[in-house]
Amino acid sequence: MSDYRYPVQELLQLVNELGDKAVQARAAGIATQRKPDRTVVTEMDLYIEKKLFEFVRTRFPDDGFAGEEGKAVASRSGRVWLVDPIDGTQQYVRGQDFWGILVACVADDVPDLGVIAHPARQEVVWAERGKGCHAGTGAREERLRTSLVDRIEDAYVLHNGIDFACRTDKLDQLRRIVRSAEAERGYADSFGHTEVIRGHADVMIDFLAEPHDIAAVAVCVAEAGGSWSGLNGQNSVHQPGQVSVTANAALGPLVSAALTAEVVAG
Repeated sequence: MSDYRYPVQELLQLVNELGDKAVQARAAGIATQRKPDRTVVTEMDLYIEKKLFEFVRTRFPDDGFAGEEGKAVASRSGRVWLVDPIDGTQQYVRGQDFWGILVACVADDVPDLGVIAHPARQEVVWAERGKGCHAGTGAREERLRTSLVDRIEDAYVLHNGIDFACRTDKLDQLRRIVRSAEAERGYADSFGHTEVIRGHADVMIDFLAEPHDIAAVAVCVAEAGGSWSGLNGQNSVHQPGQVSVTANAALGPLVSAALTAEVVAG
């Protein structure tokens, strides 16, 4: 259990306020630009990261900070806050609901606190290590648990896309998994992971995940009774590896094994 007192409700309030601002900005029309890697960024990405950076620096001046859009401070406490201000910017600018705000605090490489918000869906999921995973706040708060499905043949498997599978050389393994599964869908980014955390789906395979993509997910799914892991023993959220698996407790090892197995042609 975390022995650090986080201002969870204050953080949730801020995340909800920032999410509302992002929804309003999108409705009004928002300009985009391309980063050097050709991915899209908006003024709201930068604004949300700035506000979360200020929140952390004001309350925890010795903590580190690493945001997707570049704000970074080294840690003097052993704790680092990892932030993705808009996870799924492509969905955001296209007017879809499946984008999120991710905030996590990692203490000595162990995810300690995680917040996953999907403002357009009015959804917030959060967890502290040792205290369970929850959705909502106040009277609407509920405890979340992953599913009990224990066979790939009965599983609802999500993944973040064929191109990402190709870029990690895992298309053949993904194809074999989804052909075995009861059902599969391509749901990008934090939305897919949250469906596993809620027990609506059983597995989320995330190709090319970054630390800010996965840190909040890792603590939330663990507190919901499931697991997150990278392949080949890469279980550090600071180095998640090319492929990450979020799943219930039974299916995580099975899917990880299937993703590392050789596929024989024919």
